Amino acid sequence: MLAAYRFLIGTIEQAIVTARSSHADEAANLWRAGQTLLKSVVAELRMWILLKEGDGDSAWRSFCDAEDYAVLALRWSPDNFAPARDQVEHLGLVEKVVFPEQPFFVSTTLIVGREICTICEADYGSCNHLVGELYAGDMCVRRCEEIKDILSISLVKNPADKRNRIRSATDTDPLTGEPPKRPKIPPTKKPNKKKRRRRK
Repeated sequence: MLAAYRFLIGTIEQAIVTARSSHADEAANLWRAGQTLLKSVVAELRMWILLKEGDGDSAWRSFCDAEDYAVLALRWSPDNFAPARDQVEHLGLVEKVVFPEQPFFVSTTLIVGREICTICEADYGSCNHLVGELYAGDMCVRRCEEIKDILSISLVKNPADKRNRIRSATDTDPLTGEPPKRPKIPPTKKPNKKKRRRRK
């Protein structure tokens, strides 16, 4: 079944190339939306296979792929395309039923340097292309050329990427594997309270 889906995805890719060469940009975008929905189905099927094999981590990554594809397909489809909408809702139920609840994910805040638009290869912001939109069947992506600094690493409930999850926690030193050395805190001395003599 997966092979049949992959063959269909490849066939649609050829249709996108043909539409683009004919300057039929809207047709190329519709083909891309349909292809992306198929990719969501394939990623979900791969998720079930991996779960059956006992590979929960890889299954979670495939689930995230399926969800990302479904959201994009719904975004790019005209008139709230029902199959794409149904896939998004279905995957939301799959996450709640199949995978254990994950209260927190990891989110990183970066200071970046130059960013490039993948549609025209110009500096992003100097052109009219928008991230996540389709242009003749190609999605605009903001490609980071330089990371200047990391501002923060946070625990969040709703991350931009659910793949950034906490898998385990430890209190050992990541370099040595030894437990951290805790400073010895001297016991606090209780102040001597002088008893007051009552006057008779």
